[in-house]
Amino acid sequence: MIDPPLTETGHLAASSGLSAADFDIVYVSPTLRTLETAAALPGINRVPVLVSPVFGPRIFPERSSSWRSPLACFHATLPCDWLMPQQKIKALFPSFELPFYSRWYWEEGWLNHAPAFHYTELLQSWMNRHSNDAKVLVVTHDGTIQAVRQRLQRQTLSREHFLKDGGVLSLVNK
Repeated sequence: MIDPPLTETGHLAASSGLSAADFDIVYVSPTLRTLETAAALPGINRVPVLVSPVFGPRIFPERSSSWRSPLACFHATLPCDWLMPQQKIKALFPSFELPFYSRWYWEEGWLNHAPAFHYTELLQSWMNRHSNDAKVLVVTHDGTIQAVRQRLQRQTLSREHFLKDGGVLSLVNK
């Protein structure tokens, strides 16, 4: 499906889970289901919410054959993992901020298949901006969570390490 919405179970889990007010900033992936998850969090109107393609869907583990060129990924990414256009995000979630990223990052599926070294560079740049004691909440996807965990925990993970649906993971950037 293109832009599958959050299920009723997902809405209930988000609205009864973490409070966004316990964080300094919230980052969210630009897909409908993650945007709806963030919007349903208690206290979401009390913190800045930034929509970032850096936390969009990411294939995990990376398949070296899946990245052939920046254009090849458009035919390999599932429609449920296409990023929502910025104009649609602004219309549906007007209080969420859309910081500038190159248009390549907004193209559907490009970061989903980007080589690990490129994704690691992007993630490192993002972490450098948040190296203070800020409490950051990231609403994202299972493959993306694994890629971030590998980077922060400096260990090799597999699909067996995925969280359960609606799972929460606390990481410390050292």
